[in-house]
Amino acid sequence: TTCLVCFLFGLMYVTAGGHHLLEVADHYLSAYSLLLVGAVECMFVGWAYDSFALSEEVRRHSGQALGHIWAALIKYVCPVNLSILLLYNIFQEIRTPFSGVPTWATLFGWAIFVGSLLFILYAVIKPMHLPGTINLTTCC
Repeated sequence: TTCLVCFLFGLMYVTAGGHHLLEVADHYLSAYSLLLVGAVECMFVGWAYDSFALSEEVRRHSGQALGHIWAALIKYVCPVNLSILLLYNIFQEIRTPFSGVPTWATLFGWAIFVGSLLFILYAVIKPMHLPGTINLTTCC
């Protein structure tokens, strides 16, 4: 069923207007969704997984120590910078929308962004209710 759903979803990109849909999807995925995913990954690695544990694991496997500056970068600098860039892109999009596309295509692009946001929320909240998983309330 997954292959069929992906096939049907990808079918719209091979139609006559598929190039325009691909342009819209590329714009909204690269300007918003990737920044959101990057910020969430940095927060997860920095806070939930424990950046010091990851640093120790890297040292154990490679022999190279990452140091405390890496932990500060992954916990604070990267998520803040990615969040600022995401907000800046959203405000820029509100002021000057993606040009040359109809309103339905803009709504399609925002739906892609909201869909990725909902998926991230689901991926974070669902495991919290399973036994033996990371408890974010104790690590943050």
